[in-house]
Amino acid sequence: MHRADVSFRDKEARVVFDPGQVTVDQMVDAVNRAGFRASLKRPGE
Repeated sequence: MHRADVSFRDKEARVVFDPGQVTVDQMVDAVNRAGFRASLKRPGE
């Protein structure tokens, strides 16, 4: 299953993805290149 839930109010997205297709770093880079700011949020942050 692939899914993305985005909250502009909270400035946060939760993404379910297939790590065989794309890495977290590739997704963060794509978001940043699109003109937004992205980083990985570790559990508990």
